[in-house]
Amino acid sequence: MKFQVVAASILVLAYFVSCSYARNLLVEVKSGTVRKKDTFSTDPYMSVTVCKTKQRTPTVKSSLTPIWNWRHRFPNVNDKCKIKFHLYDDDFGSDDTIGVLEETVGNFLKERAENSTLQFGKQGDSKIAIRVRYV
Repeated sequence: MKFQVVAASILVLAYFVSCSYARNLLVEVKSGTVRKKDTFSTDPYMSVTVCKTKQRTPTVKSSLTPIWNWRHRFPNVNDKCKIKFHLYDDDFGSDDTIGVLEETVGNFLKERAENSTLQFGKQGDSKIAIRVRYV
């Protein structure tokens, strides 16, 4: 009986440490293909929010095949934090949303390879290559 209690305590502690332990999360937004959003041109950029910290890539003017090679290190991240990728078309006035993906960091890392392609839009016609990992 004591062994079961000790084993259960160790499992709970291991789960707590793995889910609560804050680490740095490196997010890289590499390049992609974006569906045409406007009549004239599409000026894509990606907003990335981890926990409550929001960062964004530069806007790539008039491009359906943007190359960002952007990276940001988000501090104090654990698996329960939310990660949100929001792909926009930069416009005068308000920016148009091309697509949004949001889930917990733990699920995101578990469900995808370190190097992944995110698909946005109703038909998944906008694809962005990313890399996400703890460092």
